[in-house]
Amino acid sequence: MRLRHLKIRIMTDKGLHGTDISFPDGLVVLWADNSMGKSTCIRAVLVALGLEAMVTPSQMDLPLPPAMKSEIESDDGLAKVIESDIYLEIENQAGDRIVIHRSAKGTRSKDLITVSLGPALSKPDESYRSEDYFVARSGAATRERGFHKMLADFLGWKLPIVQTFDGREYPLYMQCIFPYFIVDQTRGWANIDPPIPSQFRIKEPHKRSIEFILNLDANRIAAARVRLDQEAEDIGSRWSAMVNRIDTIAKSVGGVANKPPQKPIANWPPEILPFILLPDGNNWISAHDLLANMVKISSELAEKEIPRVGQAIKPAENELAKMQEELSEKETMLARLLESFEIERGEISSVAERLNKIDEDLQRNKDVKILLSLGSMVPAGVANQTCPTCHQNLIDSLTPLAQDQSPMSIDENIVFLDEQKSTFQTVAKNIGMVVLARESQITGLREVIARYRSHIRALKQTLVSDERLPSKAVIQTQIEIQQQVQRMEIALEEFDTALSEFEGLASQWKHVQSEICKLPANDTTDEDRQKLLEWNANLVEQLHQYEFKSVPSADITISVDTYKPVYQGFDLQYNVSASDLIRIIWSYLTAILELGRTRSINHPGLLIFDEPKQQSTKDISFAELLKRVSNASNFNQQVIFATSKDRSTLKNMLMDVNHKFIEFDGRILRKIMS
Repeated sequence: MRLRHLKIRIMTDKGLHGTDISFPDGLVVLWADNSMGKSTCIRAVLVALGLEAMVTPSQMDLPLPPAMKSEIESDDGLAKVIESDIYLEIENQAGDRIVIHRSAKGTRSKDLITVSLGPALSKPDESYRSEDYFVARSGAATRERGFHKMLADFLGWKLPIVQTFDGREYPLYMQCIFPYFIVDQTRGWANIDPPIPSQFRIKEPHKRSIEFILNLDANRIAAARVRLDQEAEDIGSRWSAMVNRIDTIAKSVGGVANKPPQKPIANWPPEILPFILLPDGNNWISAHDLLANMVKISSELAEKEIPRVGQAIKPAENELAKMQEELSEKETMLARLLESFEIERGEISSVAERLNKIDEDLQRNKDVKILLSLGSMVPAGVANQTCPTCHQNLIDSLTPLAQDQSPMSIDENIVFLDEQKSTFQTVAKNIGMVVLARESQITGLREVIARYRSHIRALKQTLVSDERLPSKAVIQTQIEIQQQVQRMEIALEEFDTALSEFEGLASQWKHVQSEICKLPANDTTDEDRQKLLEWNANLVEQLHQYEFKSVPSADITISVDTYKPVYQGFDLQYNVSASDLIRIIWSYLTAILELGRTRSINHPGLLIFDEPKQQSTKDISFAELLKRVSNASNFNQQVIFATSKDRSTLKNMLMDVNHKFIEFDGRILRKIMS
């Protein structure tokens, strides 16, 4: 990313004020006396990029001076600010340019950003399409109309997903990344670590930011580890649910289960396969053995002679025919119920998909409403005859509208979609109740069919027996055994089905654990270590060049755990003088910039220092810094220094240095003559 042009316009009761500054590649030195507006320009860049959280946690007001919000010193005395606007033209690696427009004061909302798709400042005579985006609102980094989502796409960045302290996941916000590229005067020189905003509650924001900027594998490995841990947790939950299901099945037949392992295993089946145990007197017997015994007893009873049934043969035959006919009807009904059940389950999926679509449409319309509330004149896409909801081409109307007819407004769309959502939620609830009722129907009908089949078997046995009638006890025993056999067969079938699901879970567990084992133990690859070594060597080289004296610079290393410079394992922050702290910040950030010249990293090739000459650092150190960063022009990079250092001394330092010197005598924000 390169800054190409900054334009500030402030309308006051005494006329128009502002400034225009163009920025080439290489070293750009912006000079003006103290309190003449240099920091205002840097702050304006931050505000235009929606990065004000780098300076203040407050979202109520923009961190800009009174000159842009209340009153400004003019040639005619103090002038009251009526409106103020910032325009910033930037360029990406592909050479594409956009102009960002954000208001600091006026009727236009400060959270609305308009982007012109072209170099509207450097080539103002041409026409460019513009789009409105929102910033400093929920979704600004993730949603289609969010400004930081657009900016990330423009820069070709795919922001990593990071975790917050409350367990949520969000993209790594740009407000956490840009402190490594832009050093604000008020906060940027106090610590080695750039002042990353804490209000986003991101875990280890410095580590995550460095890993992204340096394009470290550690960033992807950490993300993969989180994903795999979540998959493992999900498998563990499903495994526990299956263990509970095994218990339930065993209890349904009055037994207990010899359970599988309580936690997932990769090798299935285990040495001792789970089974159901049932009491048999004072002993325990497996469900399979008990079933075999009951089947044997039932067979023996069926083979015994039974009492005469000569007078009952004809009624039994009639009843058997009737029962068989009714059984056929019940089975047909069951088939229809099962077919309806599958259709209704499909309807649940269709309604759920429709609800998701409605939610997407509703969110798009709400985003457009936000833009309208911020002052956008036309919802994105409508001006180009494109529907902002479905993205299809708009046709004015299939038939001419009557005089009293008009297309629905955004608010009407939102109300309509809310009503649709409520309707489909009711439909989903009703279908869910129907499905539950259908399941109960199917279960009840299956039990009826089971009884019919049992009765038919009893009738058939009666018809093939001799004429002697069996005792009631024998009949009752035979019925009870048959019922027990049925229940046991159903339970064992469900049990076997559950065991087969354990096999699938074990296979998934094995895959996840294998993937976890492939990850490096400390998330740092050889490629990462090489980048860190080059960064470290560059840091040490610069510290020596800038005459760093607090500790031996050769003994300073960048920690592979925190990515911070340390000395003998201790944080360097508290072992150096104030002037050497500034030298460390110079070296730390510039070394990352220079690493981008030899390595594929996500640094934008832009570095901005507001008043880099801090804490009375020696002139020779500052001169060496200027000489070093002037090489940026050889690598299509850009370094911008805003300074009020003595002008003649500064010009002497820059005499043999490739640079662009932009100087202002008096105030940078001054009256603009028409």
